[in-house]
This record gives sequence, C-alpha cells and structure tokens, in this order.
Amino acid sequence: MRLPSLADSVQDALATAIQTIMDADADAGEVGVSLGYPVRGPARRQIWICTDIDAEYSRYASGGATRNESGTLLVRCLVTVASAEAIDPRDGALVLVGYVEEALATYPTLSGTVDFARASRLKGQEALPEERQRQYGAELTISYSGGAALG
Repeated sequence: MRLPSLADSVQDALATAIQTIMDADADAGEVGVSLGYPVRGPARRQIWICTDIDAEYSRYASGGATRNESGTLLVRCLVTVASAEAIDPRDGALVLVGYVEEALATYPTLSGTVDFARASRLKGQEALPEERQRQYGAELTISYSGGAALG
C-alpha cells in the first residue's frame, strides 16, 4: 500500500491555523494567505506556504502497520512598501512571522494532522524590487513529524 506524503495535509492545516489566528486579531489588517505563490502576485502584506515537499518517512509493523513521517516546509512572509513610507518593511514582515509562530504555538499538532510542528529556522532579506519600493521577505522553515496507522 502506497500512501502520499502528509505534507499537503500539513500545508492545508497550517494555512487554516494562520488564518484563524489572524481572524482573531482585529489589528491584523489586510494580509494575503495562500498555498503556493499568489496567483495575482503577492499583496502588500503576504504570507504564502510554499508547496514544495521535503519529507522522509518509514513504515514499520509492531502490532499493526504504521508510518512515521518527518519533513520540512517553507513559509514566506513578504511586505512591500513605498520608499517614502515610514513603515519599516522588516518590522512588518516580522509581524507576519509572529502570526505563523502564534499559529504553531496555538495548534502545535495542526489540529491533529501531525504529532508536532514547529518553526526551526528563520532567515530574512531586504530587496528593492522597483524604483520607489522597498521589500522585506522572511522565510520560516517549519519542521513536522507525525504518524498514521496503515489500513
């Protein structure tokens, strides 16, 4: 029996958890949340969960066949501002990172999808994509592990 990776379920559950956290915050404002690169390009404030899959899994039998999977996925947080705006895009991107981290702290099993999910790495980069614009992008690596009984 061949089972697909849990990664797509983890991506879906993480998107739902992030949206739930942001919906509960009246100060969140307008933030795009998407699976994969946004179809119409990123919003001024955008979180997207990359649909790349990097997972390892093993199957074993000990009183019943089970599968355990460990993997990582990437979440990108991007803020774009006009050069004249006083807002620091780095600070804005780190606020979005905070929503992702809060979603993982509130839903560490992503509503039962995995045994655990956590942010394991953060990197950021400033960019000047067009004249009169500044951007800051932060990329979180999310590690997860979980198992499932094989029917």
